[in-house]
Amino acid sequence: MEKYIVTSYEHPDLDGISSMYAYSEYLNKTGKSSRYYVCKNIKTEPHIVCDMFGIELDSVDEIEKDANIVLVDTNNPRLAPFVDASRVVEIIDHHRIREKLPENVIFEIEEIGAAATLVADRFRQNNIPISRNSAILLYYGIMSNSFALKSSNTSQRDIEVAKWLEEQCKEISKEKIEEIFRAKSVFKSSLKDEVEAEIPLKCGDIRMTVGQLEIVDAEKFIEKNKEELMEVCNYLMDRFKYDCLIINIIDTIGGYSILFSPNENTDKFIKDKFGCEIKNNICKNSKLVQRKEIIKSLNLMLANQE
Repeated sequence: MEKYIVTSYEHPDLDGISSMYAYSEYLNKTGKSSRYYVCKNIKTEPHIVCDMFGIELDSVDEIEKDANIVLVDTNNPRLAPFVDASRVVEIIDHHRIREKLPENVIFEIEEIGAAATLVADRFRQNNIPISRNSAILLYYGIMSNSFALKSSNTSQRDIEVAKWLEEQCKEISKEKIEEIFRAKSVFKSSLKDEVEAEIPLKCGDIRMTVGQLEIVDAEKFIEKNKEELMEVCNYLMDRFKYDCLIINIIDTIGGYSILFSPNENTDKFIKDKFGCEIKNNICKNSKLVQRKEIIKSLNLMLANQE
């Protein structure tokens, strides 16, 4: 029997972990031999959910050379450099396709709230019984990625699948969402590590990037941690030679986002590109906008200028 390994990018979040865990189960229940593989340390939120519900992860230690690879929560094999790209046979993802996919790869890619939605819907549409652990992980994976179904990329499919998962497991509770978000707001590592602003973007002659923080009580957080935020921004701009740096700070419970700007160059960039005025380093958006949406808007602007 052919072997399948389901995996995602390095340092996966809850959407990636839940998708690989559950899709491996799905493959096994549909007659294929499958395990999943977690590369390097996972992010904080999967630990919170697993501890909350007593779920143990059992990733394989290494990927066997003859195993078929399924990628979830990413459609770019370069974000999973630990796999042999020629062994990728399937991709399940909710991000926009940036590079042409090989013709022999089966893929389901839909720009919606979470990859977990697409995986859960395989169980729902094919009447495959889903385990308690997979139902819990997928549900909170959807809620995490869509910020409790408040993000602008939340689809009707996300909503319907989340409701279906609630029906599959009585332990699933909407009340737990706030508890998870609050626990996630307590950073165990440095603020610099949480921002994740190491990938440069090129906007014409401007070298910049967009980082993101997902926390509770965003305005209070900024007021309390403004000095440290500025230090982190200055460190990143100096290290990576950025002209501009935006930190998109999402209030996970309030359902809004704030653009944080550390300097006048970034103030001007935000005003020119988005028409937003920066006051005291911040611009509040009443809607919840994610980093990937900001980057997508910038890419569209550049494409229209070419």
